[in-house]
Amino acid sequence: MGQPVDLWARPYSRMDAGAGKGAKGSKGSRGSKGSEGFKWSKGSTAASVMLLCRPGEGVRRMIIGELALMTASAFAGAAIYVSVAEQPARLALDAGPLLAEWKPSYRRGAAMQAPLALVATVLGLAAYAESFDWRWLLGAALSLANWPFTLWVIMPVNRVLEGMQSADATVHGKVMEWGRLHAVRSGLGVAAALVFLWALH
Repeated sequence: MGQPVDLWARPYSRMDAGAGKGAKGSKGSRGSKGSEGFKWSKGSTAASVMLLCRPGEGVRRMIIGELALMTASAFAGAAIYVSVAEQPARLALDAGPLLAEWKPSYRRGAAMQAPLALVATVLGLAAYAESFDWRWLLGAALSLANWPFTLWVIMPVNRVLEGMQSADATVHGKVMEWGRLHAVRSGLGVAAALVFLWALH
């Protein structure tokens, strides 16, 4: 067995002046680069490939941070859409159609937004672990805050709406209350995305 090869060594090394001059144009100079006087070291191909494929710490931190920003932005965009488009439109409906629209809409929205908030939190924490920049921690906390706010503040209103009948006269009032509470979630999402953007710059 030969000597072990360090794959992280420089892919080539300069030949000594005499060998470099003698190697120019000679048949015995396999692996040399002519007059430049360089030769490829053992394992240089593997080392070069590994260096190209192995991201540095700064690149890895940037990728994680950008993923956190994209996820938080997706959450914020979906939440804002509900607040500024869907909520005003359904409030124009009568009690029966309003309730019939709100129930499936909320279930589908929750199935999308709850995971987005968690993923943004995890990515924010991962970016903090890479950089120890407190802004990533703040953004992760803002993303995660949607969960306790939903469970403790919005969920009681959700249960009331789920149990309502279309003839109930308080349907509009409860949906309006839900919309005001949901606007807080939109604000938390926007705040998390802005903090992540700040941390990236």
